[in-house]
Amino acid sequence: MLKAHIRYMDKIYTVTINFEYSFNTIGFFTDLKLAEEIKVKWEGFFEFYNEKLFNFNRHDGDFESDEDEDEYYRLQIIYEEITTYLDVKIEEFPLNTDIFVKQTSKRSKGMKELIKQFERDYKIDKLI
Repeated sequence: MLKAHIRYMDKIYTVTINFEYSFNTIGFFTDLKLAEEIKVKWEGFFEFYNEKLFNFNRHDGDFESDEDEDEYYRLQIIYEEITTYLDVKIEEFPLNTDIFVKQTSKRSKGMKELIKQFERDYKIDKLI
């Protein structure tokens, strides 16, 4: 008799592109290897086009010509996401789990405490 092998998914991987003032989620993956491939793909995109589009010769921060400077700023408007690109990250998230309490980045101390108290009270109410 053959035993069926059922793989229980308990986490997903989120691939996100971070910019100076925003981010874009690329996708959600159950396979870490695939998430890493997608991460490398988009890192390559931003590195390639940053070099290709914004490769202007400068001397002490100044452009060689007014035309180069005009072209640089014209391209910067069109391809703003390339100039504000920071990185691509993979984050692992557990499934069927409330993770809001654990997400503390960019939260004030007061907000963290308020959420912690609410979570405690919620758990107590669930027990009663």
